[in-house]
Amino acid sequence: MNGAMQIGPLSLEALKSAPITPNTLVWNNTLPNWVAAGTLPELSGVYAPAPPPPPAYQYSPPGAYIVRREGKDWLTALLLCFFLGLAGIHRFYTNNTAIGVIQLLTLGCCGIWTLIDFILILTGSYRDGNGNNLVKS
Repeated sequence: MNGAMQIGPLSLEALKSAPITPNTLVWNNTLPNWVAAGTLPELSGVYAPAPPPPPAYQYSPPGAYIVRREGKDWLTALLLCFFLGLAGIHRFYTNNTAIGVIQLLTLGCCGIWTLIDFILILTGSYRDGNGNNLVKS
């Protein structure tokens, strides 16, 4: 049987405590061949439903919390502000579209607004268009 274990004969009542799944092969004298338990309606209440697949493995020490961080990347916003700040590109990146358009049309208010944004990003006080802090990765 290639390492498989055969148990029985078992009554329907005894089968309820046996470790079977819908894929377990079963047979009785009314069946011509071995069949999967899941194909027999009379055994539908015998096996436990298959458990859901486990989530992707992610180690966390006991009692640790996993936090999903929201917000745009801090370094990307900082570099966009430094190199393309006069065009307000960092504002578009952080979903502040209306202010981005104003900065684009006024060249970042002649660079003053860009300088203020750069300082805010650098100090971690800048928020994206959803009100989230930028995420330092």
